[in-house]
Amino acid sequence: MPSLRIALALFWCFLGPTRKESRISEAVGYKSIAAKNNYWGLLQDEQINDAVLLEERALDSYHNILFSLTLFFSHYKRWPAHITIVSHGFKKERLVDGHCTAIGFPLDKVTFIGIDPPGMAASSKDQDKEEAMKGATLAMGEWRDDPHGRGESLAGKRVKRNPWSVWQGVFPSGDDDRGGLAINMENGSEFIDEEAARPW
Repeated sequence: MPSLRIALALFWCFLGPTRKESRISEAVGYKSIAAKNNYWGLLQDEQINDAVLLEERALDSYHNILFSLTLFFSHYKRWPAHITIVSHGFKKERLVDGHCTAIGFPLDKVTFIGIDPPGMAASSKDQDKEEAMKGATLAMGEWRDDPHGRGESLAGKRVKRNPWSVWQGVFPSGDDDRGGLAINMENGSEFIDEEAARPW
């Protein structure tokens, strides 16, 4: 029987509507910018509907990764074999070592591309850089102490960033196929079961 090899190149946009002034998600905003730039020549017109998924529920970096994985499964009914995260370089420790490890996604299946904003170079003495690095260090400390963001501080930040009461369950609303990912309920909220084996 011949084997079928499927290659998927996806352009991910994620982040929910975090401001009360607008119901438009940050994901839609990023997609609009990409569309206005013709996806920088990376996608042909006929590929856009199949290659662009919008994850519009995440309210923090942990959920950016978890909800992207579950959206992928909900859409394709299989888990991704590999993920590439593009973010600020100084967030690598939190995103890869922190969140991917907590979620249980194998680090050998993660590629990180770090692009720091101007002024963030190692040699820079910029005040904004110092404040950003201090903020990144504080955030990493919070996530190290609370890897799934269930505690009062991190869960509280999600509540404040959710003025439109966007669904925060592990999978998109209405999707009952969990793909083998074990879910627990705690105080009315869904979380991945930390003790259970992961399906990826």
